[in-house]
Amino acid sequence: MKKMLLLFAVFAFSAQAGEGPEADDPIGRMRAEKAGDIGIRTPEMQQRILDEAQSEKLRSGLGTGAFRTAAAVAGSAWVNIGPTTAGFEYNGGTYYKVDSGRARKIIVDPGDANIVYFATSGGGVWKTRDALTAVSSTTGPRWSPITEGLVSLSIGSLAMNPGNHLSLVLGQGDPFDVQTPGYNIVTSDDGGLSWSDSTALSGSYPGTPTALYTATTVRDLAFDPGGAIVLAATDAGLFRSTQGGVGTGWALIDVDALGHTLQDCWSIAYAGPHNWVLGSVDSANSSAGHIWQSSDDGVHWTERTSQLASEASDVGRITVTASAQAAGQPWRVYALASNKAAVAGGAPDQKDVFRSNDGGVAWSSLVMHGCGTNPCSGEHPVNVTDHQLDLNFTHDQASYNQMLVADPANPDIVFIGGNLSMARSTDGGATWSVMTDWLPFSLTTNTGGLDTNASTLAQYAHADWHAGTVAHVGGVDYFYGGNDGGLIRGSSNLLSAAPGSVTWEDKLNRGIVSHLIYSVASGKERPSTKCAAGGGDLVWGGFQDNGSRLRILSGASAYVGYNQIVGGDGFGVGLGCTAAGAAMGSQLLRTYVDQIDVSTNGGASFSKVIDQTTGLSPPVSMDVSYNFKMKVVADLSDDFTYLTPIVESGSMSHVYRSTQNGALNTWNRIDGTIHTEAGGTMTSWPKPVRGVTGHPRVTNHYAASSGGRVYVTTDGGANWYESKRAVATAGTNYLALFSVAFDPNDATGNTVWAASPAASLNDGAVIPTGGGHLFKCTGAAGAAGAICAPAGNGIPAAVPIEVVKVDPGDSNTIYAGTEIGLYRSTDGGTSFSRYGTGLPLVEVTDIAINADDSAIRVSTFGRGFWEIYPSTAAPGGVAGTGDLDFSGVIDGFDLVREAAIEYSDRATTDFNPVGDVAFNNVIDDADLAALIAKLGGLP
Repeated sequence: MKKMLLLFAVFAFSAQAGEGPEADDPIGRMRAEKAGDIGIRTPEMQQRILDEAQSEKLRSGLGTGAFRTAAAVAGSAWVNIGPTTAGFEYNGGTYYKVDSGRARKIIVDPGDANIVYFATSGGGVWKTRDALTAVSSTTGPRWSPITEGLVSLSIGSLAMNPGNHLSLVLGQGDPFDVQTPGYNIVTSDDGGLSWSDSTALSGSYPGTPTALYTATTVRDLAFDPGGAIVLAATDAGLFRSTQGGVGTGWALIDVDALGHTLQDCWSIAYAGPHNWVLGSVDSANSSAGHIWQSSDDGVHWTERTSQLASEASDVGRITVTASAQAAGQPWRVYALASNKAAVAGGAPDQKDVFRSNDGGVAWSSLVMHGCGTNPCSGEHPVNVTDHQLDLNFTHDQASYNQMLVADPANPDIVFIGGNLSMARSTDGGATWSVMTDWLPFSLTTNTGGLDTNASTLAQYAHADWHAGTVAHVGGVDYFYGGNDGGLIRGSSNLLSAAPGSVTWEDKLNRGIVSHLIYSVASGKERPSTKCAAGGGDLVWGGFQDNGSRLRILSGASAYVGYNQIVGGDGFGVGLGCTAAGAAMGSQLLRTYVDQIDVSTNGGASFSKVIDQTTGLSPPVSMDVSYNFKMKVVADLSDDFTYLTPIVESGSMSHVYRSTQNGALNTWNRIDGTIHTEAGGTMTSWPKPVRGVTGHPRVTNHYAASSGGRVYVTTDGGANWYESKRAVATAGTNYLALFSVAFDPNDATGNTVWAASPAASLNDGAVIPTGGGHLFKCTGAAGAAGAICAPAGNGIPAAVPIEVVKVDPGDSNTIYAGTEIGLYRSTDGGTSFSRYGTGLPLVEVTDIAINADDSAIRVSTFGRGFWEIYPSTAAPGGVAGTGDLDFSGVIDGFDLVREAAIEYSDRATTDFNPVGDVAFNNVIDDADLAALIAKLGGLP
């Protein structure tokens, strides 16, 4: 197996050399999430989803205390199958790095540098108790998820009480993705072993006393040194607790005491005794940014934005950080600011970095702008790189990428992270050295010509910086950074050494399963026999800013790493074979922004077959928002046919098909004639087409979703038939449908399931009680007016559904992937219940079902891939630690619990993958012996 992976890596490098790297576009992604008819998600709707998650947590038995059991729900055990590592990564070249999902916060225990907490955007909080373990090809820190029982794994921020290192305050709600709801505060007093009930942050402003403002994301948290006062920066304003964050005693602070306007808060910093600094955006004033300063522990605030002089009128999101100066002097504060998001209708750029020497009262510019020339006159790093010609580190992603961290022991040392680079200043911001760059193979030259010394060259780290921390423990300096690729640690000489002398370790990410994944395809989904069985058990998926990734299993070998064979954002995926008799997986399709790429050599190289100007017949100009998360769908009834929906400028939609394996210039429009439910005909779709699928057993049978209706063709697209509107209401309200699925066992194509990820109707109206998000359409083929009746009884009505699939062997078994897990019906959709044990309350984004019913795999937005595979002969998943109570030590409780579940396997409800220490899909004597050997030690 190792030899196979090595050969694959070498082939990938040689075949793809010379292809350009792919970057992500987070601003475009966020715009796409808000585009069109998906509806507006209000705080009240978010609260409904979280309330349903809380109810499901109680029903399922998901606990957050030390004695945590798997969810007591029907079905077999879910097993996580990674990614935990990668053999290699490719993005314009091959490199050997490891990553995890997007970072939100990193905390090093000031009393023990071995204890590190890592908060992620969608995968919850992870903790290690051996962070300093030597990293090699097989060793390194061991990580455990400590928030699996929470109602949301979407994290905004995390803070540790300075007076009690076991006391944590966790703020939920990632600021950037609506797929990960959560805006509660939860606390722990035992280092994350157990968590309190959640507290929602809400309140009113004096100017609008009847309006209740509720936060949807807790973006930053900060304690005072005594540990009693905690401030929370949220999108509903600034909240304050005087009880260490514990309980419900959070008060909304009227920061803008003159105008009483809501301040959309991003960053908060303690800046000396009783002194705090806050960065906010005024929601009532065209996204104008503000800097505020308080001298009474956050009760009253004074605006200091005018101190930014001529730049004050054009600042947006602001990140602040502070460090103590000499005894008796005010603290130094730094502020990184974007310009306004509304400038020229484009994405916000870096405005500047500012510095205050008096605790945030007066400010001066560090003159850190963009110029686009090389060298930039007076504004460039001391070691210019290809991607960092000037001191504009966030570029046009300044509303997404902001990391600013001052050394708490030295106010002259400060770090800034943007979208492609991270830099350090050791002189208070007067000069900057680029420490990291996003492409490891472009670091051999210094294109600025300002310094040719190899010791000044930046080193590799993943792009898109969001978090960082400087810690001093036991006389040793530590720097941890967090970005779209997870976690990275610099060597202890980082604070003073030349960039080329610093070593960076990203293999810390091994074992952290927190990738944000949009799609999954499995090599065993196809029911046909055209593709040869060779190639192993493939799993193929698209990741947020971590590329498109492939796992290859041969025989019973276990491998939970996924190689990034193409970079940037990965969205949709498809796989098959290049010709009859060729190996499954020799043909791979992946989507990027407004683009479809195809590989005909198992992923060793890709070529573009569709983009804004290429590959469609007839050609169209694409709408960048609707096609941002480009979709591609494999027609499982024909190994060489693929479908994609395209929305052109002006919102005109089309369905394109390739019957020649997706090759260039083989994508033809199949819109045909659309027969309306009212008896007329159309030649265009009434709303953007958001979903399309093929019948898995009958060729030329396709279904599409447009607005609130389903459309079916049985003649390859010549004629489409419109269903009645799902959730018919007064006026023009409808629930936008996205995912569609045929009943594989209905050869007529008359039975189609449809689901919606919208949290509201298209105009923002609340979904009617009992309306739900799942529909069963009958009589769909060959005649207009099919009835799409609400289904999904048992799935919480407020919870959006991303994907629906029907079991290939049983029409009565339907699966629905929701924002809080997977639901299953075994009675034809009459009733649903949460399926399987052990899957946390995480969003399921896609489902792949083996044609022989032997496995169900799902992708999740934050917790990687999972599978239910009721067989002990199956390849193993992520190895269990044996720490069944998540206490951080193997103790008597773990032995007793292990003995209680001994002889269970993946086909039984009692099976718990955490106890599968021997990694063989069954809890047996070998697992118990391995656990006894660990007794008294770390997991």
